[in-house]
Amino acid sequence: MTPGRLEILDFDFDVPEDYYPIPLFGHDDLDSERWARAVIDDVRERADAGATGQIIESLAELRDRLLSRANPLFTAVVSVRAQFTMTIGCLITVQQLELEPDDGPDELERALAESVETMPLGTRSREADFWRLRGDDREVVGMLQRLEYLEPGQAEGHLEQRTVFGVFPDGASDMLHFTFTVSDLATFGDMRAETQAIVDTVTFRLGALE
Repeated sequence: MTPGRLEILDFDFDVPEDYYPIPLFGHDDLDSERWARAVIDDVRERADAGATGQIIESLAELRDRLLSRANPLFTAVVSVRAQFTMTIGCLITVQQLELEPDDGPDELERALAESVETMPLGTRSREADFWRLRGDDREVVGMLQRLEYLEPGQAEGHLEQRTVFGVFPDGASDMLHFTFTVSDLATFGDMRAETQAIVDTVTFRLGALE
């Protein structure tokens, strides 16, 4: 920890009722398909849901992929779109990151802008927008980006949209890195505003680890 600065001891945020926590660290023995079936059972109890389709397999595969990161400071939540054939809506991932002495909002904004210009092979950035917000006890850096993933030999690929947020509590040696990702672009009416509203609910507790 940077001398004179406090760590994020814990944090929380609010999501709509159609979001479900993905059990990761400490739940390695939980079967992903059983978890996915429990989620869909709950969806059916809450809403007039459509056909199951491939949603159980999709949720199980998503959890297995996230489990491979084996990171205790990684949190994930996923929404399920219940209309018509059920699909994954938005994946939210949150990671608590320790800041180096020269890290901060300016550096994150610069890194996000550079990432747009240096996309991996097969990925094209179709649109990117950046903003900064100042709260009572934090600074937030945001980015909205539309991505296109191209298969070799194809002129057009499939689209994905995401927002990325860096939440920097005042006086903290850590930050929170949020990523919201959707493959179904109809998931949000206004992705920037709706995901920003979720980030606005973030609460945290700072202190020194004993």
